[in-house]
Amino acid sequence: MHGQRRVSFFVRVIQRRQDIECLREAGALQEPYLKLVERDFERVLSGIEAGSSPGAYSPESEGYFVVLEKGDNLKNLEVVGLNPQDGGLLGCWPEFVDRIELGPGLSVYRVLVLYNNECAMTFYLQAGPWDREVDRWLRDNAGDGRDDKGKLNTDACGGTLPGEAGVPF
Repeated sequence: MHGQRRVSFFVRVIQRRQDIECLREAGALQEPYLKLVERDFERVLSGIEAGSSPGAYSPESEGYFVVLEKGDNLKNLEVVGLNPQDGGLLGCWPEFVDRIELGPGLSVYRVLVLYNNECAMTFYLQAGPWDREVDRWLRDNAGDGRDDKGKLNTDACGGTLPGEAGVPF
């Protein structure tokens, strides 16, 4: 894959705009899913660049984005700093886990894990049946995506961008 950094058979690492373009060209993610990841990535870049010079973003020290897919071993994500001795992603205490409804049949979990005071990693996992342990971990950390009245939460992140009704950010 030209330009795209893959650290195992499935794990997709996003550290620069070119990585998003490679995902787009490959058709690797459904468009609403890709737009969510792209918006999150652009927000991080703009936030970092607002306080410093353009191009100041350092994925190695500030963190980056990881798209996980079925078949990835979530207990061993050593390639992105989560070792198997501690349980990988499932051994983490995430800062937050959002379940985001992107459209009919398309839900994504967004997981933020702080590695230290300067570095945070954002993981994305498409909702759906993983294995029992992963599904339980996601549910326990995010709830089931429904509010207290049982209505499916389609706005898990606080709103939608103008002109993009129904696509949460």
